[in-house]
Amino acid sequence: MLVFLNYKSDFTFIRINNIIRRCPQLHHVILSVCNIDNKGASILAEVLKMNTSLQKLNLKDNDVGEKGASALAEALKMNENIETLDLEDNSIGAKGASTLAEALKMNTILQNLVLRRRMYE
Repeated sequence: MLVFLNYKSDFTFIRINNIIRRCPQLHHVILSVCNIDNKGASILAEVLKMNTSLQKLNLKDNDVGEKGASALAEALKMNENIETLDLEDNSIGAKGASTLAEALKMNTILQNLVLRRRMYE
């Protein structure tokens, strides 16, 4: 199952949280161009810590910064299913990228971590 959403609100994040938790056949979520910021990334990170089915998460072209990247890195340390995390066109900075790299020492499942463009704005 594939879910694509492009509208940001706290209600939307609550719904995404519930969908991901309750839908074991969900494997790919596209949340590109949703204005997801550090708060939204942190909410998604909490879901990822417990998720056992999601394989691909696309957060391309959002507003995820260092704090959001750090929250996602913590989730990656616990998640054993995510194979692709796309953070292209986010502003995670050098510290956020470093935190994600550290998480990869514990996560051997992640195969694709996309950090292209606009990373240091």
